[in-house]
Amino acid sequence: PRWFVSHWWGEPVLQFVQCLSQHSADRGLSAESPYWVCAYANNQWNVQGEVGDDPRSSAFHAALQQVDGTVSVLDEKRVCFTRVWCGYEIFVSLDAPPFPGFLYDIYTMAGQTAVGLADGYNYADMKRANCRQIDKNTREAGFPIQTVVDALSTKIQDAKASVEADRRHILNVIVDAPLNDQPPERHQLYDRLNRLLAGRFAAASWRNAVVTGIPLGGLQNSLAVSGLDNFAVSFHGYPIANRANLPALTPALPYQTLKRLELDLSCTQEGDAAVCELLEKLQEAPLARFHLSLLHADRCTGASTRALARLLAARRGTLRRLKLDPANASTDSDIEALAEAMPSELTHLELCLAFADKVTGAGVRALCAKLPPNLEFLSFRKLQGAGDARALADRLQTDPARSRLAFLDLDYWGCKALGDAGLMYLAERIPCGLRVLKLQLHDTATTDVGLVVAAEAIGKPLRCGLVQLELSLDASEAITDETLKALASSIGSIPPGARTFKHLHIGLNRTRASFEGVKALVESFPEGLDYFDMQICMNQLSDAEWDMLALEMLRGATSVQMAAIASFLGGRRTVSTTDAPSDPPTQPTPHCRPRSATWLHCQACVGTPLLAHGSDHPCEQGPHRFARQIVVSAFLFLHF
Repeated sequence: PRWFVSHWWGEPVLQFVQCLSQHSADRGLSAESPYWVCAYANNQWNVQGEVGDDPRSSAFHAALQQVDGTVSVLDEKRVCFTRVWCGYEIFVSLDAPPFPGFLYDIYTMAGQTAVGLADGYNYADMKRANCRQIDKNTREAGFPIQTVVDALSTKIQDAKASVEADRRHILNVIVDAPLNDQPPERHQLYDRLNRLLAGRFAAASWRNAVVTGIPLGGLQNSLAVSGLDNFAVSFHGYPIANRANLPALTPALPYQTLKRLELDLSCTQEGDAAVCELLEKLQEAPLARFHLSLLHADRCTGASTRALARLLAARRGTLRRLKLDPANASTDSDIEALAEAMPSELTHLELCLAFADKVTGAGVRALCAKLPPNLEFLSFRKLQGAGDARALADRLQTDPARSRLAFLDLDYWGCKALGDAGLMYLAERIPCGLRVLKLQLHDTATTDVGLVVAAEAIGKPLRCGLVQLELSLDASEAITDETLKALASSIGSIPPGARTFKHLHIGLNRTRASFEGVKALVESFPEGLDYFDMQICMNQLSDAEWDMLALEMLRGATSVQMAAIASFLGGRRTVSTTDAPSDPPTQPTPHCRPRSATWLHCQACVGTPLLAHGSDHPCEQGPHRFARQIVVSAFLFLHF
């Protein structure tokens, strides 16, 4: 089983099924991802044999050790909170999980619709890039507030059981007492479990309560004493005239146990006073992961950024993962303070200065010079020119033999000051041990001179195990086929038999790339490539060239790919699809895009789909030379 279902047997079966169907869709589960449901998994003719005396030896407990997480299906009257076996399942899930990262989701009916509170982000939340929190907020907004209110007052010690011995045994397990003792009426371990459950509901419902104007007193108290180690809330998309009510949140966070905090205040109207008060208070928390976004929070100034710097300085020694979008009004001096406070122990760093218009190259170079030495993941948005590239490259090359960097994402979108010299200096110093490399060079002043050198330099990480390469060259009108041929040469230098390179994305809209360059690139693909995504204006290639490119794609492709390519070409190309399967697409695999899918995509420049075909039908014909996943985005600037 993939998920354990905790529920009360008295709810309507159709509602139970509807909740699990919605959960399965939200989590992206397939038909091969079964649920464990006691009514169907246990032998009801031998219940005592399935349950036993010790809950820790029961079939329930054994199933909980094998799943990814628990989903609680709540009935309309929340009777499940009064049943002791449901309480035991919540205890194992929240207070004694089988492994770190064990998931706990909660689903119920809101009118005729099933809605759930997910532990973290699920498949449904991750479909749109950079919109996961917005989609999560939208999906969870309909969760009944009365269910939350009832959960805040749940007491495990008051739960009932059909068999009194079960109640006694379960409560004794929770308080770590002998099984057959009389359970205590009160105990601190009861209180801890009650606080954890109430805290989960309070944390998941905080944004909805703020947006709808529900009194926060009960949520505040429950969250503050919950003992939760992680909290995430986003007010991105909340009407700009409103505030995130930080003065209510600041005293409510469980500072003594809080290790992960994700706080998105984008576009809200909170000011420096509220933000600084929260950041000062967070100095007490043992934060290991922290994400703060103040993008377009127009009432925040550099004062918030300096308060953030003080928090970072206070959390040296504990903080490992950091994602920051400082206030738009930040200046170079604010960013320099942030750089000086950067914890050296960080392994994961994401920085976005995309809308901080007062920050110049001096501030960016200060950050580059203070990058932590043991980074494994680095994403930097709004780099400003050749000076930044040199500072970053020099920092990455401080001790290349010890470099742990595996993920590098650099955004030079619209940076005319980068130039060929800056790009070449950076590219020649890219660490060889990278597994993911993303370079955003959209609308820069780079030409073939710099990009050919960069493409050749990318050959080093390609030969050393690079898995994913994303290169955006859109709107760089000086780029020709020479760049694509150099990249094809680097890809072709991957040792025969090496199957590490799996994913390639390249943006070529409004470049001078033509059929010869694209064909050379396609011909260079290694056998193990799983995903190819190319964005190119359709009028950059003629109809005949599209035909030839499609035939090159089809060599060694499966019948599923043939169908996809034919659909992409609009049914007016000479592509045989007689072997294409007619089965409808199945559910995608959990947490990610289907590994064996074929995707083709044709859309107008405004984003309106014109032709689309997607299939995740299993590719069962063994290895093939062309990518198992293909995404070709063709953009038109004239009427289609």
